[in-house]
Amino acid sequence: MKKVLLVLCIGVGAYQGFAYIKERRARQAYPAFVASEPKNRAASNAGFVDAVQPDGINPMEVTVFFPVNCPLETGRRGRALIDRLKSANIPVSASASARTSIKAATREEFEAKKASITKIMGGELPIVFYKGRAKNNPSFEDVLLEYRTAQ
Repeated sequence: MKKVLLVLCIGVGAYQGFAYIKERRARQAYPAFVASEPKNRAASNAGFVDAVQPDGINPMEVTVFFPVNCPLETGRRGRALIDRLKSANIPVSASASARTSIKAATREEFEAKKASITKIMGGELPIVFYKGRAKNNPSFEDVLLEYRTAQ
């Protein structure tokens, strides 16, 4: 019994360690992305809009927000999109929750960013983020086009 408990504890610790490392890499990747991001980049060809990036996600991989274990239509759409992206060898991650820290110099900038987040996160699921842009309920073709053309 002690051996089973020890193996279980090691497994849980390894899982948590991996999650910590993944989030830490994402936090390191975002400032590098922001520094290299063109300031006047062209509009998205797939309808993605500039959005504040949620904390802890890697801007260089497609992140899909949806209720991961939901058996309803929203969950099925999210899982189908994830499966198609994986089969196309596009780096993708899924999440059921997001948190965002808004950094702004003025009250107007803060309110504009807050409105942007509310518009994106209040829309239809799944929500896809990639390279500082987001779109509600995009088709696979939209995500593929954004992945191939995003600067």
